[in-house]
Amino acid sequence: MHNIIKEGKIDYEQLKEITGRITSGNATITRLNSQEEQGRSQGGKRAIEATLIAGGIRSSNRENKEKLTAEQEIA
Repeated sequence: MHNIIKEGKIDYEQLKEITGRITSGNATITRLNSQEEQGRSQGGKRAIEATLIAGGIRSSNRENKEKLTAEQEIA
């Protein structure tokens, strides 16, 4: 999944593009099992956007933590 969080802010153009690909069936989010994914799809565009934003925040936080850890090891 592409990270939609850039410099601590949501990249709304990328969010819209990825959401469109998912709702049209050209892309999927594979974090959940198939039954849970079906529920998210039935939840509509907002459920997909919320999932992408939450995943982006989680990924961004992980990257920041790894960067901080690497900087501390260098110091």
